Amino acid sequence: MMVQLDDADDKAIWEFAKEGEFTIITKDSDFNEISLLKGFPPKIIWIRTGNCKIKEIEQIIRNNIIVLGAFNQSKNLGIIEIS
Repeated sequence: MMVQLDDADDKAIWEFAKEGEFTIITKDSDFNEISLLKGFPPKIIWIRTGNCKIKEIEQIIRNNIIVLGAFNQSKNLGIIEIS
């Protein structure tokens, strides 16, 4: 099943992730604000970098894979910031 969320607003993305038990990876602070209001799920991985290429984001995620795995398993944490 192909889902098109490219033009979806943050609320639609949030609801999709919540229903599907997905984690949102974002550079957008809006999801942090939604998380503060609504709690979790879904969990949020907030990548705090300036403009960068997708390859650089991939490397940031790979460099933090152990921390992100622990975050994913945590029942108490809903958002993590990485850079």
